Amino acid sequence: MADYRETGRPREREILPRDLRAHYIEARMNTWASNSERFSSWDLTVPGSKGFVYPAPGMEAEHPSPYLYKDIYIDGKENGSFSGRETNTSGGNENDLITLYSCMGGLTGEGMELGEGFIYGRLLRGFLKDYSRDLRFGKNFSPIAILLSQMPQTIFILKSVGKREGRTWHDEESIEIEGGPKIYVFKGEGIYNPEARRRALLTNPS
Repeated sequence: MADYRETGRPREREILPRDLRAHYIEARMNTWASNSERFSSWDLTVPGSKGFVYPAPGMEAEHPSPYLYKDIYIDGKENGSFSGRETNTSGGNENDLITLYSCMGGLTGEGMELGEGFIYGRLLRGFLKDYSRDLRFGKNFSPIAILLSQMPQTIFILKSVGKREGRTWHDEESIEIEGGPKIYVFKGEGIYNPEARRRALLTNPS
């Protein structure tokens, strides 16, 4: 069980329109953050890649949206590393990119000692799910302390620094042990194309 103690929550203008952002948040919460097999996709073009699609084929009526979200990533061979990209496209034209978010991350030596399953499966998934409304949209967070019942003597500090420039945004995340080393690092960059969104709404009105 995780206990998040935050010293501040971002209060910044949103970089994406409300409907697109809501779809993006819902997709993130229901895919990797939830580790949901309902939206897993192994029919990907890059050998060895993994990913999620939201809504999944056949679930469009259950999750109606003019947008289609895909999360494709590849695990590295060392240090729990990964690289990937998230896209939002028109449900009727997957080649028309509305948003593109490229990212990479990994664990430090101290992070590898704690284990990929613990950091990704317990710490990061919990954080992504609980803070999906604000995380990885180019926003700034005050440090957040993460307390786990199974490790009551250890406080994990998550930091996220964002930057916005026009229709692009940048994020840097890290998790460290209070008073100790970093155990996880992440960088991501996103871009938004409003013309593609308008085409999606004209083609697939919700």
